[in-house]
Amino acid sequence: YNAEKDITAKGGDAADVLRKVPLLTVDLDGNVSLRGSQNIRVLINNKPSTIIASSVADALKQIPADQIKTVEVITSPSAKYDAEGSGGIINIITKKNNLQGLSLNIDGGLGNRGSMLGLNGSYRKGKGGVTLGGFGRGIYNTVTTSTLEQTSIVNGVSTLTKQSGDGSSQGLFGQYNLGFDYDLAKNQSLTAGVRYGVRNFTTQQDLVTQLYSNGILNTDGSSRRDVDAKNNSGTVDVNLDYLHTFKKPQQEWSISTLYSRNDLANNFDANLMNPGGELLNRQRNLNSNLNQEFTFQSDYQTPIKKNQMLEFGAKGIFREVNSDYKFLLAGPNGGFTTEINQPQGELTYHQNIAAAYSSYTYTTKKRYTFKGGLRYEHTFIDASTKEGGPIGVGDYGVLVPSINASKTIKGTTFKLAYNKR
Repeated sequence: YNAEKDITAKGGDAADVLRKVPLLTVDLDGNVSLRGSQNIRVLINNKPSTIIASSVADALKQIPADQIKTVEVITSPSAKYDAEGSGGIINIITKKNNLQGLSLNIDGGLGNRGSMLGLNGSYRKGKGGVTLGGFGRGIYNTVTTSTLEQTSIVNGVSTLTKQSGDGSSQGLFGQYNLGFDYDLAKNQSLTAGVRYGVRNFTTQQDLVTQLYSNGILNTDGSSRRDVDAKNNSGTVDVNLDYLHTFKKPQQEWSISTLYSRNDLANNFDANLMNPGGELLNRQRNLNSNLNQEFTFQSDYQTPIKKNQMLEFGAKGIFREVNSDYKFLLAGPNGGFTTEINQPQGELTYHQNIAAAYSSYTYTTKKRYTFKGGLRYEHTFIDASTKEGGPIGVGDYGVLVPSINASKTIKGTTFKLAYNKR
């Protein structure tokens, strides 16, 4: 999908762009499905990010639509791609300015539910270039209401439950990036980049429950619950890439490294009151997560004659996740305390993956294309909780085959594929 030619996407975010991509479905909350499956792998410029791992919907809100060049939907990934994501892969390619000299672009938008402002600049001279950009978006006036009535009759006693809820939410999202690229030689290039994303989202909800028995209000079963929730995160992605091309067309060798870190805090405070508005007790949930990932990858491809291509490569992924959550209680007055029977815990999780792949492509004289490949991944897992100690999760390996056959007739491509994910 060529997003840069879609002028209607200006002022929106990545979710607005993906809604127009064939095979993709994006719901009102920004959750993405590929042919009905949400088990997908989302990449940005062929690279993963910890913010995607935490929440695809929140990540899309931090990518301005104006910066998206194309969206690639891969329903039958080759052996080059990680085995994660049984539904397929979505690769969001952002724009790159190759013009010599200085360029500056400013975008803005104002609406009754949200506003945005973006600034992107680049400077290129000779073999090198620098890019600098920022994007901010505010969401406001997001109001929700809900009502529910349920009647049940047990042993001749009619019970009516009425619930009414009101909610509002506000959010600030931002993404800032700095990039460098330099041509070391005619056939060698080096690129580096830093991207930082921030999210601050707050939600207020009021829920009133009324219980009637044979038409008479039951004050003991009626209550009011007020909730204030905060969802904040900060993400940083740092990449360094090297590309070496050769005299033979399409022959190249690349090395890619990426460090990604996401800090997430998801907390809420709730007050429980009786129908008269008297405060009965208070609840507090504290949930903090740290997600880190380092990736090293090397890929090589070379054509064999004019109708054949050989590809192979290796990749290492090193992940660490730390999660700390607590549920606290308090009366109308006094401080919050923890109780043994309330949910709480601390998890430390390490996952390391070693992978290697090879694939072969052959095109016949009648323009039939066949591509087959194998990918092997071995996963090492070490997990423990503060309360219970080590968790017995064994290491495992998986062999992932892929076979693709395609034929293009008058602009229409027919494809037959088998993939194991």
